[in-house]
Amino acid sequence: MVRLDVSGSRVVNLDVFRIWRGCVVRLDENKSDKDSNRQEEVLYMKTTILPKTPVGKRSVYLFIIFIALSITGSIISNVQGNTIEYPNPINSPLLGTTIYLTFIIAAIAFITGLMAFFKSKERAILVYIIIFIGGYFSIAGLMLFTVGIFQNIRFGQ
Repeated sequence: MVRLDVSGSRVVNLDVFRIWRGCVVRLDENKSDKDSNRQEEVLYMKTTILPKTPVGKRSVYLFIIFIALSITGSIISNVQGNTIEYPNPINSPLLGTTIYLTFIIAAIAFITGLMAFFKSKERAILVYIIIFIGGYFSIAGLMLFTVGIFQNIRFGQ
């Protein structure tokens, strides 16, 4: 039996289940609040392969750009015949800039994936993979950048 409040516009004392953004949500009426707002409690989140939220999709797009830049950097390195262990933008401007952009995009994809996971409650497998790989390359890029700065300081370039 469904009971309505005095105005007949709200359902009182009834748990309602619905699908919202790929998860099952229970809507409960907050009896202690004077405005009687509904609180949403996530009961079950479906794990999918592709993300559903805009932030999760953005992290996938950034990861695709990361892969494209990685392939581009490899092609540029092969074409130039570059054997430099640490590609500096001063020695090889195109290759160095491409590699730095690759690591920056990886860091942005990592941060966007974390935002999708924590803020948007995204539970897509692809977002998990992006967080792992993007985090790894973010740390590697930060270390590469730090080593480059210390080499420039040490050698006085």
